[in-house]
Amino acid sequence: MTDQPIDSATAPFRVCGSCEKQWASSYDFVVDPEVRLLGLQMVPKSPKGNLLVFGHRCGTSISVFAKRLGDLLADPDDDDADPDPVVSYEECKRHCPKVEDLAVCDRLCPRAADRRLVRAIFELKRGSK
Repeated sequence: MTDQPIDSATAPFRVCGSCEKQWASSYDFVVDPEVRLLGLQMVPKSPKGNLLVFGHRCGTSISVFAKRLGDLLADPDDDDADPDPVVSYEECKRHCPKVEDLAVCDRLCPRAADRRLVRAIFELKRGSK
């Protein structure tokens, strides 16, 4: 890596910290056959800090804030669709605490958009083959 300043207009979406492979866009990153989604890491008191964790073929893991991948949703504004959710502990299916649990959840909660994003990524990967 160089110590050159980064021009955000031309900077790649992500650069692998290990092998330095670059992806120009979020789409290029998620459909790359050498990248696989490992899980969704939730931050309980700060949903904007939720991360999607990916594994790269070189053996490294790459974390991306879910918000940075919001453009992959059919409706990018969908992440604000549940501004005042009411989900009791009894209603929660408890998918979120398990990083490897990528199942779709039908509950309305602050994490719902990120779980929809996971499904969108799976569909994009399937469609790019």
